Amino acid sequence: MNAPDTQLRKTTIVTAESKERYGEHYATGYDERRFTTTEGAFAQRFEEELFARMLHAHGVRTVLDAPVGTGRMAIPLAGQFTITGADISPAMLSSARARAKTDGVDNLTWVECSVDRLPFPDGQFDAVLTARLFQHVPKQMAHAIVCELSRVVKPDGVLVVQFRSGLFGVVLKFLRYYVIRKTGNIRHKCIFPDQVQEYFKGHEIVARFGYKFPVSGRAARVLGYGTVAAIERALANTPGIRWFGKYMTFVVRRRPAGSVAH
Repeated sequence: MNAPDTQLRKTTIVTAESKERYGEHYATGYDERRFTTTEGAFAQRFEEELFARMLHAHGVRTVLDAPVGTGRMAIPLAGQFTITGADISPAMLSSARARAKTDGVDNLTWVECSVDRLPFPDGQFDAVLTARLFQHVPKQMAHAIVCELSRVVKPDGVLVVQFRSGLFGVVLKFLRYYVIRKTGNIRHKCIFPDQVQEYFKGHEIVARFGYKFPVSGRAARVLGYGTVAAIERALANTPGIRWFGKYMTFVVRRRPAGSVAH
């Protein structure tokens, strides 16, 4: 591979590679592997409720879910919002369409595209929702992708962005990457407090939430979902502590041109 090709891979998502990586082998059983376990099912339900509250709080009607994956967020939220689901993987979109058909949801629009090159005009949507994305893209592209996603949001709209927290459970993420997997790439797969300003340069952070604390799913089986979800919501809003949840979600808005950050 020559130098220009190497540089291109650092600044754009290579479509062919992504389609192969997230092909049929990845899409098959995706939801079963992640969201039917005790912890996964809790996370799914909590996120559905959390994202819906975020969007309703800002008067959202039209939403771009990108990447939509298997439609795990788009389909349950389709009764509340007008949603377009976009994904670079035909296999994931096929799974999403099949799931929507099974669930009797037919009011979704599906688009095959990359999150760094969206085929939509500026300001088309009230909001963009993106979950389980940034651990799959080079971190040097994070800010550019945030800008591209917010480009298609109306000036008074919001971008809801989820990251994995590098401080999950205080040390659980460190154990995963440095002891269990021994990859040492935690800062490329997760977000840390010192990276927030870099990723959201040119944007105002409206709200931030940290959630899915260790064994919350197991706790919900004993104490009930409502009790544990209430505890999670309280922790999600607590500065400092929220970083110890598995995920950090930010609600951001693009700053008008010429405005100064405070």
